[in-house]
Amino acid sequence: MSAVQLYFLLKLNTIVGVFVIASVLLAITCLALLIVWGARESDFNDTETIKKLIKRHFKWLLPLSLFFALTAAFIPSTKEMAALIVVPKICEAATSNKELMALPGDIVSLASAWIKELRPKNIKESAKTVVQQPQHKSTTVDSGK
Repeated sequence: MSAVQLYFLLKLNTIVGVFVIASVLLAITCLALLIVWGARESDFNDTETIKKLIKRHFKWLLPLSLFFALTAAFIPSTKEMAALIVVPKICEAATSNKELMALPGDIVSLASAWIKELRPKNIKESAKTVVQQPQHKSTTVDSGK
């Protein structure tokens, strides 16, 4: 992984934040244009000019706001992108390594041997040895009563 890729991997959350902020600001601008359009329509005699201006700005503001919102929604977070990069490499390394493939069988046989050692008979014997161990006498102070 190059330094540039690593940098952008670490900055993905910030990039998403920028897209969200841009989307919200553009959506607020669209809403303000609609409010201005409604207010100005009743105040001015020349409503056609205002409608043309608002429609002209609205044509690019709304799609741009939607673009930023959708882009922010589909950019993965830093953790998600790291998982997308690392997990396939780990899986590939695990399947190609013969020693690692033999490991689950070894773990099962080790667990099986450990369970055999802990049969109830063995547990009872170990409990007897714990009970039969001499207990330490605690020293008590006689208060003289």
